[in-house]
Amino acid sequence: MKHVTITETDDITAAMRDAGRNVALAKLSQFEIEAALLGGMAQRNPHRKQEVIDRLYEIATANSLLTTHGGALIEDLIAVGLEAR
Repeated sequence: MKHVTITETDDITAAMRDAGRNVALAKLSQFEIEAALLGGMAQRNPHRKQEVIDRLYEIATANSLLTTHGGALIEDLIAVGLEAR
């Protein structure tokens, strides 16, 4: 059997894709979960922090979370997620 190593970068890319799908299904509560998950990954990979932030905004916009709940709440959830350990 061939051994395959999955890099942290691949984990983040997959997690960002999954985050979009998961939030589409569960909206705000799932967005909070995904922000914490991706925020923790961004802490371990600070060079990808802005990419994670941008993706979370894309997800929030695509799921009408900004218009439904307001930008301040979404920004707070992203900030808390980036501080999660």
